Amino acid sequence: MLGAMRKNVKGFLVKAIIGLVVFAFIGTIFLVWGVGDQKEHKGRIIANVFGEEVPYQEYTNEYRQLYEYYRNQFKGDWSQDMAERFQLKKIALDNVINRRVMIHEATRQGISVNDEEVMNKIRSMPIFFRNGRFDPRMYVRVLEYGMHMDATTFEHQIKRGLIIDRLRERLKAGIKVSKRELLDMYSEQNEKVEADYILLTPDKFISEVSVVDDEIQAYFEKHEKEYELPQQRKIRYVYIDSQSLKESLTIDDESIQKHYETYKDKYRVPKEVQALHILIKINPREDEATKEATKEAAKKKAEDLLKRIKEGEDFAKLAKEFSEDAGSAVKGGDLGYFGKGRMTPNFEQAVFDMGIGDVSAVVETPFGYHIIKVEDIKAARTKPLEEVKQQILTQLLDEKAWEEAEDKAYNLVRSFYKTGKLEEIAVKAEYPVGQTEFAEGSKIIPNIGQSEEFGKAAFELKKDDVSMPVRANTGFYVLRLIEEIPPRIPELAKIREELIQGLKKEKAEEKVKELAGEFSNKLQTGKVDFTSLAKEYQLTVKNTGEISHQGYIKGLGSNPEVNNALFRLKEGEYTQAIHTNRGYCIAVLKKRISVDLNKFKEEEESLREQSLRAKEQQLISVWVERTKRENNIIIDYNKV
Repeated sequence: MLGAMRKNVKGFLVKAIIGLVVFAFIGTIFLVWGVGDQKEHKGRIIANVFGEEVPYQEYTNEYRQLYEYYRNQFKGDWSQDMAERFQLKKIALDNVINRRVMIHEATRQGISVNDEEVMNKIRSMPIFFRNGRFDPRMYVRVLEYGMHMDATTFEHQIKRGLIIDRLRERLKAGIKVSKRELLDMYSEQNEKVEADYILLTPDKFISEVSVVDDEIQAYFEKHEKEYELPQQRKIRYVYIDSQSLKESLTIDDESIQKHYETYKDKYRVPKEVQALHILIKINPREDEATKEATKEAAKKKAEDLLKRIKEGEDFAKLAKEFSEDAGSAVKGGDLGYFGKGRMTPNFEQAVFDMGIGDVSAVVETPFGYHIIKVEDIKAARTKPLEEVKQQILTQLLDEKAWEEAEDKAYNLVRSFYKTGKLEEIAVKAEYPVGQTEFAEGSKIIPNIGQSEEFGKAAFELKKDDVSMPVRANTGFYVLRLIEEIPPRIPELAKIREELIQGLKKEKAEEKVKELAGEFSNKLQTGKVDFTSLAKEYQLTVKNTGEISHQGYIKGLGSNPEVNNALFRLKEGEYTQAIHTNRGYCIAVLKKRISVDLNKFKEEEESLREQSLRAKEQQLISVWVERTKRENNIIIDYNKV
């Protein structure tokens, strides 16, 4: 049945624009399954799940797709450092193992999916539609050029996805959420408090603290482990630069043409409009009592100007004189060219329904009342191949160069395991050979730069072995351990200044703790008010602003302990002295803002859906972890 979907595709030329849609699809399907089949795994087996070997390549595919997904979400803000903070490697490995655990359990429970169900799922995916209907030829072409995957593999992955969905449905059956839970959830998100607080910090006392030699010695003996120098390693490496390989690579015209046809949507320039406008502002913060009258006056002014324009007065001249958009008024109201998504919805709808020379009716937006004139329209177009050919060539060359560099790096590793030689092979192949020394946990590697992958690989190496290729800079490194320097405690004389600063800080913190306790005790007597006592201690009283249970406190940051303490207070009550990463905080509750039960009723169903999804996810997560534990499936995260 599925085979019929793939017949008669020879010679078919895709006319549709699918590039961006393919990437969107990858963001869902591939985050579940990774890329393609795992016939070849470069390197090693990463785990064993119920007797099945899990190749390292399956993990790397998963990680790569997660990385690309988040990079697309965060755009220019995404970085390798963020990937580390998100623990993307751990998530990728967990995904791979958890899928296999769930498939094993589904098989044990007799859950199955037939070919017709797989076909129906695939036929419902808009990615494979043409002219509003599923197109078998589009299906094969998208898989071939958009996903680099054969149809059999894709269908197998869809089938496994459907099986897991059915297992999840069984596992979550019977989950319910009470109204009390929903109200607690709503309160957690919407109940607010406001408080005044003071912060006693150790910084101002450090200069007042003095220390003597005996104290420094005692402090060193007590804290010597904190000053221990970490393990160091001396590494010799071979570097294969992808960019240096480009000169010897070529890309044929057919590959460029295929890429262009597959990702045509990337080269589509949307319709753009050049418009002039006159803005008469309204003040959104105005008092309700006067707001309507002010809006009416602004609208009347805009309507009068529109009348003058229709009677023949020059639009640009009126814009310079009356428009309250300072940026465009000086240019006769000219906003330049813009596409969809740049303006507010009402403004955009009016503009893109107009022709050249048209003048709109008065249009209301959150900014006020607008009169709009369309000066010019640039129709949507797709850049021809000749216009983007060099851009595609550069991209394909770069991709091919990275692939070549990776292949050469793996060949170098294979040659080492055959001959036991690394540097000799590298020199013969004219690959640069270098050496570097750095400590465990280093983010910056001398001569290399920032690369956590390099550091991790270096400290996993055993003597007389080499690493798998490590991607960094513009190429791949293969590492070899030369010398290992174990952790050691430095001599006191070499770190004396650090010890002095550490001891002073410790003494200052003790002083602050004592003062905070003293301040708190005086408040609890009820004989002095918060503001007066703060003035006596020369402390600044700050206000939290209105904060929720998880809210960020101005001047203090995110601190669950302080937040929780405030929500336990009645108005006018004080917290105890609470230790934070900035010092000791003491607060007095100013007011409590209760939840609006009417709004809760409006949002109840939405909250129920949120809560059900959270409970389902928690239940399935707990079940997966228990299953792994009971079957002794241990994940070694050091392998990634």
